[in-house]
Amino acid sequence: MIRGPTVFPAAGFLLVFLVCSLSQSAGRVPWQRRVIREFAPRHKAVYRDLSPGLWPAEPEAPDKIDHERFASAIRTLCGIMPAGRAKAFTEAMLDAKVTFGRDPFLMAALMWDRSRCVPQPKWGTGTGLFRVLPHVYAPHVRSGRYLYYLYENKKWTRKFLDVSRFRFNEWSVIKSFRNIYFAAAFLKVWEVQHPMLDRVLGGKPHRHYVSHWFFGDRVRNNEPEDRVLTVRRRFIGIYEKHKPLPLGEFKGIDMVLPLGGAPRLVLSPFGMRGEKKQKRLHQGIDLDGQESEPVHAAASGKVVFAGLDRPGNGNSVELTPEEAVRLRRRDTFDKGGLYIIIAHGKGVRTFYMHLHEIFVTTGDRVKAGDVIGSLGRTGVKRSGPHLHFELRADAVPLDPAHILAPGIINPWTASESPDTEQ
Repeated sequence: MIRGPTVFPAAGFLLVFLVCSLSQSAGRVPWQRRVIREFAPRHKAVYRDLSPGLWPAEPEAPDKIDHERFASAIRTLCGIMPAGRAKAFTEAMLDAKVTFGRDPFLMAALMWDRSRCVPQPKWGTGTGLFRVLPHVYAPHVRSGRYLYYLYENKKWTRKFLDVSRFRFNEWSVIKSFRNIYFAAAFLKVWEVQHPMLDRVLGGKPHRHYVSHWFFGDRVRNNEPEDRVLTVRRRFIGIYEKHKPLPLGEFKGIDMVLPLGGAPRLVLSPFGMRGEKKQKRLHQGIDLDGQESEPVHAAASGKVVFAGLDRPGNGNSVELTPEEAVRLRRRDTFDKGGLYIIIAHGKGVRTFYMHLHEIFVTTGDRVKAGDVIGSLGRTGVKRSGPHLHFELRADAVPLDPAHILAPGIINPWTASESPDTEQ
């Protein structure tokens, strides 16, 4: 039996062609995907369902930047460093502002987050101050041009960014000036591309293009952008020499936020938590933060305890800052870790727990906003760095979120919240 000609092969080919075309517009891209997998979440349970819409708009950077003030602010943010290095970082970041239109305050914040401003050749799999990943960007940098694409008029359009000042490879980006130069260039492209990337590839909702620095084309978590933007707010405050403003008062005592860069995220609220038969009172609030950032006195008063929470009831030990440094690496902490208590009068006390360092000694007098220690995770088993902050009146724990409300982002409701503090 002789069959007539069939059109099925041609129809099948056409169907495949259409499907491929639709797939490209719905998620396939004409470049080698930039995929970064180095990010490790610190507070996964909290950030998993956190809406970016909770945050207000970020503050604008100052229009005119004074070089000396900026270099001084870098030294304050980063800690001890030669004055010449801070000046060199300043010149490089202000050059990046001219060359690529990058915000120097964002650049400084990302540098602090990535390397704590230490220009070592290698940081894990990244290189230099910004932990640049040459293998991610090298396929797109050729002959001094960074090739990227935009989706315009229903088709992909090739674009180029001039990056010809330096050769790009894993050796050239070790030098700090070049590291800053290429970090600024890549951030510029992420800013241009990110609305299109988010629309075409989806991913976790986020606020800022800096998220792509940590994940590549498709963002998987908004925790790192919150870290960087918080440091940026802190850095602007350092540059502008902002003094901490009272957020509220309790018993006539003005109180400020114990961490800079408001607003700060509440990781775990005040109140009862845990299993039904094992409920316990979380006597304060946990504020998200990064290890070694400054912790401030929430109000003026007298330090009535600075030291270590050792295992066993009532087994806290007073320490000087020097003694605390020597003990910090030993496994002798109970849940509070290194902590400080300040008495403010009228029976009011504030507690600062899980500190990385303490900078005051029992008996010292402090003013609201004074730096008393640095944030850490001493005494913590599983969660990332955070500050456990308590407010007590006549030994009764109260919710400090009511007083600090203008300076915090509190996503928690009256319903039960995850047990995040360990």
